[in-house]
Amino acid sequence: MFFARFRNPSLAANVVQWAVPLSGGMIPPTAMPPEAARWFAYSPLHYVVAPVIYSATGRWLLDPVFTMAAGLLAAAGLGLLSLYAAESAYKRFRRLGKWGAE
Repeated sequence: MFFARFRNPSLAANVVQWAVPLSGGMIPPTAMPPEAARWFAYSPLHYVVAPVIYSATGRWLLDPVFTMAAGLLAAAGLGLLSLYAAESAYKRFRRLGKWGAE
């Protein structure tokens, strides 16, 4: 819904298609130098994907209980944020009769 506001959303969509997996752990942080892996702890998307990666490798970047709790909170927060975005886009559509840059 956010990208529907742009006249040509392809560039923004391509950036997001790479930014989300890279910040979420497309490359396992346990395979990186510790200095680079530390920055993954600041990405909320990391906690959604990280438990799967760490369970497969058997090496955890942070405490497993903290990672699982942060993942649950991040997933719930992102879910609520997407519901809010969809609801506000729907209300805008009902009010104006158009989705974005139509």
